Amino acid sequence: MLETPILVFVIILMIIALFVSLIPFIPGPALLWAIAVIYAVLDDFERVPIIAVIFMTMFMIIGATSEFWLRYIGMKGRGGSCWGFLGSFIGGIIGTIVIPIPILGTLLGAILGALIIEFMRLGEIMDALKSGRAVLEMYLVNIVIEFALSLMIFSIFLFSVWVTN
Repeated sequence: MLETPILVFVIILMIIALFVSLIPFIPGPALLWAIAVIYAVLDDFERVPIIAVIFMTMFMIIGATSEFWLRYIGMKGRGGSCWGFLGSFIGGIIGTIVIPIPILGTLLGAILGALIIEFMRLGEIMDALKSGRAVLEMYLVNIVIEFALSLMIFSIFLFSVWVTN
């Protein structure tokens, strides 16, 4: 009897989490995954089977780590280095602390970190600017990827619930 209201509540939570995943630095895939897995465990995996949880877990891991590997791939593709990636990572942390404006401080710090390290490494401002641009582009691409993976997790959850109904 209580199954339907709980399921409706879980779906509403997941829809909210889906929109929240569009906010940078909020781990949307991990949030949706946690809601789905908690429901699956509480339901003894009747409506959401283990295989669905495995697929949702794979998408969550890809989404939760995409901010790191995507930025690295983007920088490497434009001639950046591991040092530039490290500068971007540390710059993002420093930017968050120094400029406590959500998103802005982290993004500016990451871009400046990559710029500074790549300029020190190469001595060429145009090459350093390419790395900074790559950080910004990969930041935006990451938002799209995380949203798409969140949508996949939500779709798997809905499909599982629909099929087992």
